[in-house]
Amino acid sequence: MSLALPIIIQAEAPQKPEDINSFIKAFVELLTQHIQPNAKLLSNIKLILIEYCTNAIKHVTDEVNIIQAELDKPILRLKKIDKAPKFKIGDLILSHDILLNYAFIELHRDSFQFILRDDKQQENINLIPEHFGFEIVIRASEEFIYQYNKEDKTNVFCASLTLN
Repeated sequence: MSLALPIIIQAEAPQKPEDINSFIKAFVELLTQHIQPNAKLLSNIKLILIEYCTNAIKHVTDEVNIIQAELDKPILRLKKIDKAPKFKIGDLILSHDILLNYAFIELHRDSFQFILRDDKQQENINLIPEHFGFEIVIRASEEFIYQYNKEDKTNVFCASLTLN
C-alpha cells in the first residue's frame, strides 16, 4: 500500500547554530525514507536546508519558524515558514549588491520569484551580498518563490526541485 501524496515532513527550525548539523541529518534521514536522491540532488537539498536554518537563526528568533518538505512526486518543495514581518522587495532594491546577482519576478502583490541574473554576475568575490543565502537557494533549486499569507501572517519561502 502506497502513501497518499503529498507527503509532508516538518519540524521547528533549530534556534542555535550548534544544532544545525544534527537537525539537517535528522531531517534528511526522514526525507530519504520516501525518496532516494542522487548525490547532486542530496547536496542541493542540504544546501537549501542549511540556508533555511541559518536564516531562521539570523532573522527569526523566538517566533514560529518551520522547515517543511512537501513531497508530491516528481516535485519536492522545501519550505521555510515563519511569522517574521512581511518580506519587502523595496528593502532589497536599496542594497546595491543584491541586484548584481539576482532579480525578482512579481507573481502577484504578495508573491515573487527569485531568479538568477546571467547577464550580471558578481565579479569581485570579496563583495559578498547581505542576502547571499538567497543566491545559494536559487542556485540549488529549480524555482525559488516567496509568498506572504495574509490570513495567518506567515512568510513562506519555497524552493522546488525535481526528483530523479
